Amino acid sequence: MTVIFLLLSVDEAVSFHELLSDILEETFSLSGFSYFVWVVPGTLFVAFVGGLYLHFLWNLPARTRYLMLAAGGIFLCGALGVEAVTARYVESNGFADLTYAGLATVEESLEMGSAVLSLYALSYVRERTTEPNANR
Repeated sequence: MTVIFLLLSVDEAVSFHELLSDILEETFSLSGFSYFVWVVPGTLFVAFVGGLYLHFLWNLPARTRYLMLAAGGIFLCGALGVEAVTARYVESNGFADLTYAGLATVEESLEMGSAVLSLYALSYVRERTTEPNANR
């Protein structure tokens, strides 16, 4: 999980998925919700990683599992959902207006909010496992 968070942080800093889009756009000509080409491989990556973490999630305490699932859902709403809506908007209207800025703000807020929620969930597990009476 640490590696996933590290990769997401690096991507936020260097915009790797935008660079990937530039490369893919030369090969594929997509439109509409897939206008930002990276969304397609991004969705496949999320499905793959999600499958790898099912066992991990299932073995978490119920409260932590639900918080992590909520954090993942919120992240996906921003990173894939709002991004797809933004792609559709940008295809028709371009990047340089207040609506685009609003969509980008909503996307980033959902992504950062999900990070905060997942950290809260993991800190809850840590707190429960380091208490003397953690089996309550």
